[in-house]
Amino acid sequence: MQASYSVFEPSSRNYEQCEPKVQIQPLTTFAHIPLVAASVQFKEIRIDEQLMFLLPQNALYPMSKIYVPVVFHQRQDFAVSAFTIKARVKAGIKILGATISTDLWSISIEKENPKHTTARVTAYRKESEVSAEIINDMKNTSIETR
Repeated sequence: MQASYSVFEPSSRNYEQCEPKVQIQPLTTFAHIPLVAASVQFKEIRIDEQLMFLLPQNALYPMSKIYVPVVFHQRQDFAVSAFTIKARVKAGIKILGATISTDLWSISIEKENPKHTTARVTAYRKESEVSAEIINDMKNTSIETR
C-alpha cells in the first residue's frame, strides 16, 4: 500500500463538497506500507446478529496483554441507545480497562471486585437520535495476565 497526499483548491461553486478545481501541490508519496496477514488469529463469538466478540487465540504469558475487540453492528430497524457487557476472567488474569474506537459512543467501566477479574462495561450512544445509516463500532477490552 502507498500513502500519499495532494492539495487542491476547492471550486468556488461548492466549498462544502471540496470539489477539486486547481491542483496546488502534486501527489506526494510519504510511505510504502506492506500489507500482511494478521499475526494473531481470532475466534468469532457471535452473541446475536448485532454483537460479536473477537477472542485472540494466541498463548498467554505472564505480564502479557491481550485485546478482545467487541464489534457492534447497528441495525437500521432496531435502535440501540445503550448496551452492557459483563466480563469475567479466570484467576491470575485481570481486566485492565476498556476503550472505544469511535466518537459516537461513550463507555463506563465498573470493576466489581478488588482482584479485577469481573467488570461491567456499558456503552452509551452520544446522540439522542440514532441515525439511519449502519454504524460499525468497536470497543477493546485490555486483559493482562499475572
